Amino acid sequence: SKLYPIYLLCYILALTMSDSFEYIPTKVLLLNATMLQSWIPYPSLYFSVNSVSWFVSAIMFCHLLLLPVLKLMNKYPQVFWTATILVYITYFIVIQYIPEEMTLPIIYISPVMQFPAFLFGIISFHIFNKASRYTSHNIGAAQLICWLALIASLALCCHVHPRYVFAS
Repeated sequence: SKLYPIYLLCYILALTMSDSFEYIPTKVLLLNATMLQSWIPYPSLYFSVNSVSWFVSAIMFCHLLLLPVLKLMNKYPQVFWTATILVYITYFIVIQYIPEEMTLPIIYISPVMQFPAFLFGIISFHIFNKASRYTSHNIGAAQLICWLALIASLALCCHVHPRYVFAS
């Protein structure tokens, strides 16, 4: 409810600034208006109208799953952690079989493939939030772990296959 009005305003502004508005197919306009453009793995669709909005399309999918994920995490933690492990195992198996030319649209752009990163953020926040309830020492340790994870990710990203960089 907060994001869509701003998204729609930017969408309309992008359309009015486009010099080729009359040439944009109706299906492309509808996909963008409904935030579904990043579900189609073709740059002419997911980068259409307002090219950066592919991310909003992907993140909206993740936000739709936020409440069910949090409910599962809080009410059934064993099921949550089992499902999370399965999601990551499946994710890293699936990305092995994506053709090279499709790594950007599928691994990086696809809302489904953005979900593991979103899930990682949920888990990180959960851990940090729990740590902050106890002592400032725990907060410092949680911050240190976050910084180390960031530095390790940046150091490794230069030495791994692009599909893993997209995956991170």
